[in-house]
Amino acid sequence: MISIGELFKLFLETLKHSNSNVLTLSDDLMEHYLLEEFAIEAPAYLSKFTLDRLANEGIIDEEIFEKSKKLKDVYFSMNQMKVWDSFSIKKKFRVERGFFSFRSNL
Repeated sequence: MISIGELFKLFLETLKHSNSNVLTLSDDLMEHYLLEEFAIEAPAYLSKFTLDRLANEGIIDEEIFEKSKKLKDVYFSMNQMKVWDSFSIKKKFRVERGFFSFRSNL
């Protein structure tokens, strides 16, 4: 089993690849971070198992736990997109408090 320290490091990497600044990068870099890095990391490091383990160890608090669950939901909504490119991502998502938020009106 992965150590709690390594798990936290990977959790932080996942957050780094999903912050709102990613939407301001060049199209190629944004696609790399979201469609390669984040798409691989999110299912593992934002999973209920991972979040529960980090919370039980006192590494993340309830607020981070809940925001991470919302970010995981954003990943799954992005995963359902028919076209995966920078234009489609920017059209579907907007920046809100440093995390991506789904545009429900699209």
